[in-house]
Amino acid sequence: MKHIFLSLGSNLGSRLNNIIECINLIKKHSKLILIDTSSIYETKPMYNTNQPNFLNAVVLIETNIKPLQLLKDLKKIESYFGRSLKNSHNNPRVIDIDILSYGNQIISFDELEIPHPKSIERVFVLKPWTDIQPNYKLPGTQKTISSLLSLLEINKDDIKLYKKNI
Repeated sequence: MKHIFLSLGSNLGSRLNNIIECINLIKKHSKLILIDTSSIYETKPMYNTNQPNFLNAVVLIETNIKPLQLLKDLKKIESYFGRSLKNSHNNPRVIDIDILSYGNQIISFDELEIPHPKSIERVFVLKPWTDIQPNYKLPGTQKTISSLLSLLEINKDDIKLYKKNI
């Protein structure tokens, strides 16, 4: 069984309910075991800043599903929420699920790169991740999540605690 960290984000509709329902769908998956969840944070959007604020969380799961099949299963959850995979890059979304890490592996496929290549620049990923495992060493960097977070310039308005316990 591999430990896998996932990032969850929502900035359309009932954002909190979207995150909670997404976690519930992960729990209901027959081959995914939910181990831990971070607090939920409200964050300003990156890259495309002309959109509503996001709610973000990180979850730790355990599974022996292979990475590409896991990606397909997570895309099915996104589709359940009505997310279209066309033109959805950096645009508003009901739910977004990213695979941040897959055990200690470094994985590179056309459709999937693990660790997630942009996780080290994203406060909305690193801050919730520190809630679960601040001393986790990101494969390929040998830096801990908390040390990666400390390298970012963070304005107090960039991220705010939204809900402590899910």
